[in-house]
Amino acid sequence: METKTILLTAIFGMVVALSGCISFGSQISVDQEEPAVEMLDYPTSVRPGQVFAVKWRVNLEGTVPHTSVHWDNVSHAGEFGTNVTPADSGYTDLVTEFASGNFTVPAEFEGNATAPSKAGTMYLRGHAIHNGQQYWTDEFTISVTGAAVEVNVSANASGSAGLYGY
Repeated sequence: METKTILLTAIFGMVVALSGCISFGSQISVDQEEPAVEMLDYPTSVRPGQVFAVKWRVNLEGTVPHTSVHWDNVSHAGEFGTNVTPADSGYTDLVTEFASGNFTVPAEFEGNATAPSKAGTMYLRGHAIHNGQQYWTDEFTISVTGAAVEVNVSANASGSAGLYGY
């Protein structure tokens, strides 16, 4: 009986001691840092030669001289640190709209890419340069499937050209 009394007293003492440290019913907030660059929207599948839009966000403060989505037909998987430049990354192509300039961030960006002419997989990452540091998203994939997109240009009687995608 004495052991039970000592044990209950010890448990009661711990509950009383902890009750001053714990606030029941309050919310716990966890700081989750936003990624510096994040992909917002991109297709999961495109046709060979298709022009398509990609959308990304840079969550840094200030300005960036470069932000883009870099892509290739070969995966360059792994974690990219702030020292991995586009030349070091291995990606061969990029969305050009914001590749050079002075862009205020945080902001969302949207640009166009053209799928390779053959079926396969595109591997892509969002990227920004801020204060000399490189910031990359994880690698994403887009399937390139189906027949190639054909583009026909024709001139009408007035001599103006029309662009038609089939």
